[in-house]
Amino acid sequence: FQRLKSRGLDKLIDLHLAESPQELLALARSYSVVSLVGEGMVDAEEVERAESLEDWYLVPEAVLGFYRENMETLAAAVEAASKLQAAGVEDFRGWEDFFDRISRLGDKSDIEAERLSRLAARLEGCVDQAASTANEELKRRIENSSLTLDGTDLLQVMSRGDGIRELFEIRMKGIYQEILKEAKERAREDLDLKGAEEVWLDEIFSSAVSYPLELDRRALRSFEQELRSRQEERGLKAKRELARGLAEERNRAETLVHILMEFDYSYALGSFTLKEGLIFPEIASETCLCFQGARNLSLEQPEKVSYCLGGGPGEPPEMVALLSGVNSGGKTTLLDLISQIVILAQMGLPVPAESCRISLFEQLYYFSKSRGTLSAGAFETAMRKFAVVENDKRKLVLADELESITEPGASARIIACMLDELNRRGSAAVFVSHLAEDVRRFSETPVRVDGIEAEGLDENNCLVVCRSPRYNYLAKSTPELILDRLVRTTRGQEKEFYSRLLGKFR
Repeated sequence: FQRLKSRGLDKLIDLHLAESPQELLALARSYSVVSLVGEGMVDAEEVERAESLEDWYLVPEAVLGFYRENMETLAAAVEAASKLQAAGVEDFRGWEDFFDRISRLGDKSDIEAERLSRLAARLEGCVDQAASTANEELKRRIENSSLTLDGTDLLQVMSRGDGIRELFEIRMKGIYQEILKEAKERAREDLDLKGAEEVWLDEIFSSAVSYPLELDRRALRSFEQELRSRQEERGLKAKRELARGLAEERNRAETLVHILMEFDYSYALGSFTLKEGLIFPEIASETCLCFQGARNLSLEQPEKVSYCLGGGPGEPPEMVALLSGVNSGGKTTLLDLISQIVILAQMGLPVPAESCRISLFEQLYYFSKSRGTLSAGAFETAMRKFAVVENDKRKLVLADELESITEPGASARIIACMLDELNRRGSAAVFVSHLAEDVRRFSETPVRVDGIEAEGLDENNCLVVCRSPRYNYLAKSTPELILDRLVRTTRGQEKEFYSRLLGKFR
């Protein structure tokens, strides 16, 4: 008893220490199923001898609880495994028994248990209905009957005061038995009784002649209890059988889910790679970042872009570059694309490019565009953030128009100083700036200037831009193209005003 308690079974089921056969039988009458652990007690039909002391036998729900709580996941895993097996993608031979047990967890199609449950639920109502119908028929038959007494009957009635009741029972016994038989038959058919169950009707329907027909409610309750006990016994037997097979399968269940999660990851990655036309990059030992025909994943119809830092033969060798060019030309989008390629490559994933050669970076910094000139306090905070690049780790620094942090002259000096530090430490960097000429003038190390420039306007007055930067080329923001578009799309005095402005650039 103490060993069972030490296993925590008393928290899952009722444990009792029976010290006598009488106490054991009393417990048996209080529960649907009682398992006896130990020797020395009398054998009784109400008590089963425990065949095992394992959890799968004593508390099968404790074993099945893990599987039922994860039933949705496990059922999906079994279904997925079956499909992969059928498709020849994965081999799950040897898992058949496990799959069968998992599928049986959700199977509640025990026809006999369902019949017993329905029978217990409908028993009292059907019996009452049969008795009510029998009483109506008995009343009608009695009302339409007459009782004729001969001399002998009269002498018997006169000699015994209650003789009339006995005489009535004798004369009506045939009718009563006929109606009682019909009531039992009606109840049997309505309840779909089988085998020895029909005997209970003889206990429930009294054979003593009386009106109204009487039911033995105690026998009725006993029959209900037997039905529920049989139902629970069937359920317990099924649980034990299932729990016995799954008792040692928890690790296997977790392994199956892990295998399918790994497959799901690989399948999702492969599907995304094929859909987006991604390729695995070449990982280089030296610091570099070069890609051809890359596409920004955030755009619906992106144009292909090529760019390189620290390239091989035929490519610019510089690791630090200033990116100049027209507004709305794609400079910020290029920084985002570089970030996507670097992050995906660092994760060991394919990248959105036709070809790519990249080194692994220890750090990636992206300083986004600031909105307006900063106050003195905010400027100091920004400078403290920029100080994180001051280390010897291999890193990539991306910055978008840092000149907005303060006045242009000071901004150019700050950007030049940061690029010099990154150059000296062998880091990679791309800074978007409209102050490229000033920055290059203040720089102490070689800083490459690349440009994205508009080529003109199309028939819809939209800018025509080559999104791939030109190396060692200072691109203008081309305000004359914007003014040219305004001249084309306005009239009257506005058109004349924009024409005079455009003339200043020509």
